[in-house]
Parts: sequence; C-alpha cells; structure tokens
Amino acid sequence: MYLLKKLSIQSKLMLILLVVCISSIIAIAYIGYTNGQQALKNSIFNQLISLKESKAYQIETYFQNIRAHIEVMSESPSVVNTMKELKQAYQELEEQPIQSQWNEKLKRYYEQEFLLKLAENVEEKPLLFSYMPSSSASRYLQYHYIANSPNPIEKKNFRQNPLDGSKYSSLHQQIQSIYRNFIVKFGYHNLFLVDTDTGNIVYTVKKEVDFATNLYEGSHSRSNLAEVVRAVQKGNAPGVVAITDFEPYHPSYAAPAAFIASSIFDGADLIGVLVFQISIDEINRVMTGDGNWQRDGLGKSGETYLVGSDYAMRSNSRFLVENKEDYLKMIETKKVSAKELDQIEKFNTSILYQKVNTTPVQKALAGETGTDIAKDYRGVITLSAYRPLDISELDWAIIAQIDRDEAFAPIRAFQHRVLFSTVIIVLLVTAIATIYSHYFVRPIHSLIDGFRKVGKGQTDVVVNVKAKDEFRELSNSFNEKVLGLQGDRQILQIVETLVGVCAIHALLSLVNALLFGEVKVGTWQAKIPKLFRDLVRFFLILVGTALVLSVVWKADLGGLITALGIGSIVIGLALQDTLGNLFSGITLLFERPFSLGDWLEINEIKGKVIEINWRSVHLLTRELELLVIPNGVLAKEVLRNYHLPQKLHIEPVDIGFSYDDPPNKVKQVLEETALATTGVLNKPKPEIQTIEYGDSSINYRVRLFLADYDKVPQIRDDFITRIWYAANRYNLNIPFPTRTLYSQPPTKSKPNEILARFVDYIRSFPSFVSIDQETLEQLAQDALFKHFGAGEPAINRGTKYTGLYLIIAGQALVSVQDSSGREIEIATLSRGEFFGEMALLTKSNLSSSLLVTAIEDLEVLMLKTEAVQLILDRVPRLAQEIGAVIETRRKAIQLALKSPNNTPVS
Repeated sequence: MYLLKKLSIQSKLMLILLVVCISSIIAIAYIGYTNGQQALKNSIFNQLISLKESKAYQIETYFQNIRAHIEVMSESPSVVNTMKELKQAYQELEEQPIQSQWNEKLKRYYEQEFLLKLAENVEEKPLLFSYMPSSSASRYLQYHYIANSPNPIEKKNFRQNPLDGSKYSSLHQQIQSIYRNFIVKFGYHNLFLVDTDTGNIVYTVKKEVDFATNLYEGSHSRSNLAEVVRAVQKGNAPGVVAITDFEPYHPSYAAPAAFIASSIFDGADLIGVLVFQISIDEINRVMTGDGNWQRDGLGKSGETYLVGSDYAMRSNSRFLVENKEDYLKMIETKKVSAKELDQIEKFNTSILYQKVNTTPVQKALAGETGTDIAKDYRGVITLSAYRPLDISELDWAIIAQIDRDEAFAPIRAFQHRVLFSTVIIVLLVTAIATIYSHYFVRPIHSLIDGFRKVGKGQTDVVVNVKAKDEFRELSNSFNEKVLGLQGDRQILQIVETLVGVCAIHALLSLVNALLFGEVKVGTWQAKIPKLFRDLVRFFLILVGTALVLSVVWKADLGGLITALGIGSIVIGLALQDTLGNLFSGITLLFERPFSLGDWLEINEIKGKVIEINWRSVHLLTRELELLVIPNGVLAKEVLRNYHLPQKLHIEPVDIGFSYDDPPNKVKQVLEETALATTGVLNKPKPEIQTIEYGDSSINYRVRLFLADYDKVPQIRDDFITRIWYAANRYNLNIPFPTRTLYSQPPTKSKPNEILARFVDYIRSFPSFVSIDQETLEQLAQDALFKHFGAGEPAINRGTKYTGLYLIIAGQALVSVQDSSGREIEIATLSRGEFFGEMALLTKSNLSSSLLVTAIEDLEVLMLKTEAVQLILDRVPRLAQEIGAVIETRRKAIQLALKSPNNTPVS
C-alpha cells in the first residue's frame, strides 16, 4: 500500500494495463489448458477403453474356446476308449512286484533332482515321505517313465515305451505322440486323464511327479488339480466343465498353474475326468501384445494386465518383461515382502506374487466398469480403464493404464509455450503502456497547474485541452468555475465536498480491487471475511466524509462525533439482538471453526453447513430438513466438526456371532467384508475387536475408517448387509438373543451323530481305514475333538503325553529347543498327519521335549494312549507306520540340533 501511494497516475495506469493484460493471458491460457487437458484425457481414456475391451474379448474368447474344446474332446469315443483301457492297465500294475533297486533309484531321483529344485521355490523344506509314491502301480510307472528315463526333466515326455512289456506301455506308445502334439499345437501346458473311482492319475503328457499318483490322498490331494477333479465328480453329469484359478503347483516346482476339467462318461457311467493345465504363456501373449506395447498405443509406460479376486496379478507386468532388475528395485520400495520378491525373481513372473490393491482394481472386482486417475501398484499416478471379466468360475478384472506424466506431456509443452509467449507480450504491453500513459496524463498535469494558480489567488487562469473527451469537458468546467469563483464560493465547496467523497470512495474501491480482486486460497486476504471488509469500508467512508466536511465547511468535528456516538448507542440498544448475531458471525468467520460443506453436531443434531451469513448458519440434516441457528446461539454452544482436523472418520459397528464360531475366523471374515465395502479405506485397515461375551453371542466391534462422512449411512448399510452374506458363505451364525436353560447336566454318552462324525473323520486317515466298526465304536467313547487358535500351543514342552493327536483341519509346527534356548523348526504337519506319538513308547508318564504350535486354527481328534494301544494290537501294520514316523522325526531332531545354519522359529 505504501508503494501504491507513492506511485503517480501514469505509473498506476501502466500497472493497470499490465494487470489487465496478464490477467487476460492467464484466463485465456487457463481456459485453453483446461479444455486441452480434458480433451486429451478423454482421448486417452477412449483409447484405453478400446484397448481394454479388445484384450477382454480375447481373454474371454480364449476361455470359451478351451471350455468348448475340452467338452468336445471328453465326449470323443477315442478318449472314452483310451480312458477305459488305461484304467484297466493301471489296475493290473498294482499286482506287479517292485524291485528294491527300483525303489532306490526312484528315491535318488526325488532327493537329488525334484526335492532339491522344489526346495528353492517353497518356503518350507519338502520332505521325501510327503511326495514319494506309495502304491505299486505308481512306483512302477514313475520308475520306468521318470526315474529310469535317460531324458532330462523337461524331455521326460519324449519316452513313449520303456520296453517293459506291460499292457500299459503298449497303450502309452499309441497315444503319447498324439497327445503331446495336441498340447503343443493348442498351447496347453499338460493333459491329464484321472480315474474318478480311485482318484489315480492314470496318464499325463508331461511326466512330472504327479504322474501315476492319487488325488484323493497324499501330497497332491490339496492341490487345485484335485479340487477341479472333485468339482467335476460332484457334478456327475455329461458335459460338466469345471475350472480353478492359478495357484502354486508343487509338481511343477511351485510355478503358478490353473486347470480346466470335463467329465468322461461311458454310457451312463462316469469313468474319468479329462484335465488341461492352462498355459500362462497364452494369457501373457494376449495381455502384452507379444511385447508390442507401443504398437498398441500404450507408449513407454502403458500396459494391460489381469488381477484375480485375491488382488494378485494373473498376467505379467510390462516392467518385469522389459527390465526385470529395475522392476524389482521399484517394487521393493512399495512394501512388497521379501518372500514375494524372491518368488518373482525365481519364477520370472509377477503372476500370484505382485499384489495390485488399487482403487480401479477394487472397483472392477466389485463389478464396476469405468475409468479413473489413481496410483498403481508401483505408486505411480496413472490413467486407468477397468472392468470385470465374464469368465465362469473365475473372479478376474482387467486393467488398461498409462502413466499420467506421459499422457499429459503435450499439455506441459503447451504450458511452456504459453509462458514464453506471456513474457514477450508483457514486454510489448509495457512499452505501449509507457507511451500511451504519457499522452493520457498530460491534460491532468494541465488541470493540476491551473488549480495551483487558482490556489495562489489567480482568477484569470484558463486551461486549454486539445482532446475531445471527458478531460476537455473537465477543463471547460474548470474555466467556467474559475470565472465565477468569487460569486459562487458555496458551489465550489459543494464541488470540493463531492470530489473529496468520490475520491475517498474511489481510493477505497482501488484498494479493495488491488488487495482482494483475485484472492488465492490460503493467503491472508482469503482469511478476512467479506462482511468484515464491507463494515470497515463503510466506517472509513463515514470518517472520510466527516474529515471532508470539517476541512471544506469548517464543521465542528467534535460535535459531529458526539452526535454519531449518541445515535450509535440508541441504534445499538434497539438492535442489540441483531448486532449480537452480527458480531458473533464476525467472530465465527475469523475463527473459522467450520466451512461450507462441513458436517456439524450441535445439541445432538447433525447437519451439513450449506450457508454462512452475518446473522445465522444454515444446516441441512440427513432428513433433508433445514436448521437455521443464529450466530449468537451458535457462539455459546459446543460444536463437533466431523471434517476437522481431518476428514478421516471412524464409524463403529457392533455385531454378534455364535459361540461356535472361532473368533479368529470371524475377525478374518469381518475384515474381508469391510475391505470389500465401497467407501471403506484400506489404509488404515479396519480394526476388529472382541468386546464381550454376551448372553447369546460373542460380540465384536468393527471400526471402519471412512474418508467421506456424507456417505456414512450408505456405507454402514452396505457393510451390515454384506455381513449377512459373508456369514452365510463362511457358515457363521448371527444368533437370535436367546437363553438356554438345562434341567440336568449333560450325560457322558455320545449321541449317534457324534459317533458318526468320529467314524467319518477317523476313516479319512489312510492308516485307520481297515479298523472294524466295533473297534471304532469303542474308541469313540473316549475320543475328544479339540480346537486350537493360531499361535496357540497344542503340546507344550515339559507336559505329559496323554495320547495321539490326529489333525483334521489346519496346520501345526513342530519345534525343538537347542542348547542355547533357540526354537528350531522340525516339521510342518497338516490334515492326515499326527503328533504325540511318543505317548505310545511307554506306559509311564513321559514329558514332551517338543513344542507343537498351531500355525492357523487347528482342529484335532485326540485318542488316549489306551485306545491307541487297542488299535495297535488289532492292526500291527499301524505300529510299523507310527514307528517309521518316530524314527524320521528323531533323525530330523538330531540333524536340526547339529546344523548351525538352522533359522530359529520366529
């Protein structure tokens, strides 16, 4: 302001011209920039949408083709006859004696080739007994086609006949080259024929370690290959087709694998299943365009990829394909675990191991189709087009994206050109303004000179202005007034008064325009309310008018101030409520405890601020009712602002589940449901707390983190609705408020359904299949079902052995303590395995030297020592199997304690 006061009119005129010029350039540039950016963004989104739809159509067509392909092939008479003959030939080999040297060579193959390579790709150490085939036919075929084959691992499938003279080898020689050429031509990784009666894989093209094994028991029974076979068997109808998503598949050294299967019927009888192992290469070829991203219009940073329901990629990242080293360095800084980095580097693929939990992926997996600008899995802001894929049994999404920096590069170039042009134009305008302002102010200088002469007492002053504008009229008026100056002094005073008031008003308008004409957000000018500026301006005009009257008319300034003071007191008393609201409004505007759009709570009433004025604040409630609160009342109340100090809001939701539902499982389901609800933030993650044990349920509190308080009712409704469906899917119960009264304590006898459940479970263990019904009924009297939560010890070190524990569900970690007190991992046990076998070695009380801990929720069936002794007496073979396990674990303990490189259990 001080500098502006010192400037001349010529300088101010130049400044105004420059401001107008620069403002115009900025406005035009902004409009051009905004329109250009929008047009460019629309063009890029249209290109991404087109590319996304093209890739989606290719992927969906690919899966439709392989579905039709396997359905037609499974109905082929040649495949049906081949399945029947292979089943018979396989069963004949069950009676074939196995030579000891065959077993030794097969064991060396597993130890020196398969297990060593598999151990490089999995976290836990694979054990020989978990993968070594057990049946005679399985050992016979794996010896002749795998262990005794001179071909390397990747060429085992070129052996057509090992010349062993068997019927199976004769059949194999007839079909191997046909099926091998088939999977090569149509891009499949492998082909399987599975006997649904026994679960045996009677044929595979590629001779991996799943060849001739059983899918109903053993190490491959929990694979997605076994899952797809069971799905077809459950359908039990011609033309049934099932498909499984990609998972690490151990026979392929834990590489990602997916399978599609179809039923094989002989008349009305289901005799087998035909399975194709889907190739990753074909999917990657479609999504990467054979590596020609720039040809597809994706520039240097665009790509298309697939994401599964677990937020993991189902096709390779472009950046991994183009520069693996830079890609690994880039994702290492994005909270990718060391395990995932290691898997990506080993398998040279981002499928299953690169997580993409971004906003476009979340929307696509939720069933939405659209475009967005958001960060991708590298943390780079991209323009994305997304939609879900229409593939039966697979919940996949497709994303097409390009980096925002590359997409908007033409706009940045436009900015640079505008900046350069602005500098040139400003220089030209400055030169023109200097010349023009000089000629513009010459009449003003003439008038000023005339006024000075009049002020010195000269009354014959004449001002000549050659212009024909307002300055000419002003000079004529000056000349006329000077001629009648002596006889018209009062008129002159009026003119001086008007000129003075107008000058004050003009000066204040200029100040207001310079300081508050273009207010930017965050500056000190933006923090001063308009109401306050208007009041100050009105007050200054009053003061300036009083000063003009005092100078020109020689008025008594003291009396005028006294009159104004008395009048102000009278007006203040009459309008005290209105003025109270006015000043309260000014105070609120300066403090800024809330802004337009904020949600407030006042006296337990919630509403959104839609208007702030000098008298009141207007709130719109969720019931669409208008609430008008005077500023005076508002200043006295306690306000709760849901948008300050940040817009992040925590919304608690309480829900109860049955006492039969494990809390860890309930918390996992609640967290997955919350993360799948639109509007709930992923970071920070929802918090789930167990708050109490109620009369009819265990009660949980879910704390949802929301960024938009406006949508709290919709998000809360969506989340609570989704809980019901999630509980239904995961077999969880939301109980009615009930109370159960028992008239007498429960008896010790087990109901028929408990006995049936016990028999069903114990017969699922291969070693106990041959036990007769009477023995099982005796065992059921003292058998116990036990549950252990994740991290909970099932057997503590130093506790007494009480019986044998059979694992029904979950996994357990067995560890031993070395001399330094470290916990060393011995083995990981899962369904079908057991622990606590040391209780069978002696009838005395024996303390455990091992620690068995539940890795996840663990369900076991405990048989007391006396009951197991009864089984051993009736089934001697079981004693041999338990003895072999005891010897294996004893050697594992010795090896663990001797090896200095064992990693302690975390």
